[in-house]
Amino acid sequence: MKMMNGVFLSLTCLFSSPVLAATSVPADEILELVRQDAKPAFGEMKEDIYLPDVKISSALLELLGPSINESPEAFGNYMMIYGCRVQSCTEKAAVIVDFEKKRIAAAGLINFHCKKSTEKGENRLKSRVSCEKSPILNTYLFTGKNKTQDDNNSDLLLSKIHQWATTHSYEREVLKKISRK
Repeated sequence: MKMMNGVFLSLTCLFSSPVLAATSVPADEILELVRQDAKPAFGEMKEDIYLPDVKISSALLELLGPSINESPEAFGNYMMIYGCRVQSCTEKAAVIVDFEKKRIAAAGLINFHCKKSTEKGENRLKSRVSCEKSPILNTYLFTGKNKTQDDNNSDLLLSKIHQWATTHSYEREVLKKISRK
């Protein structure tokens, strides 16, 4: 019986070592992966987030801020970090990194959707920025070529982003799936 316990323990350690190794990865290392992959992942995509027409890659890093969680949450090949914007912690972000592929798999941004408008004033146009009163959740999911695997991973990644977001306040969600090779 003792030998069986030893074999079982050895097999458990052998098959779980990638997950155990991933849990010891410092948050700073995951944040560095996010910094390196944000521009390739989002390219030149822009949205009205905390500023009108801001690059999503920049907004993601801004909303993560320097105050990321100390211990990344590990699940499977994925690691999740989250943080909030400096001096505006009601605006925040969570990022899930595929640690095996070393790239962003999903992101959630809670922010106040801001738009730029132009009004006609006396003899000139006035530009004005207005933001929604309640925060929204922008969720970005990266998909690849394998639809079946993507569907399974998407469900897991979405549930993790939603799990994080439910501990914060937001009024509605905007979900975008981004195809990535």
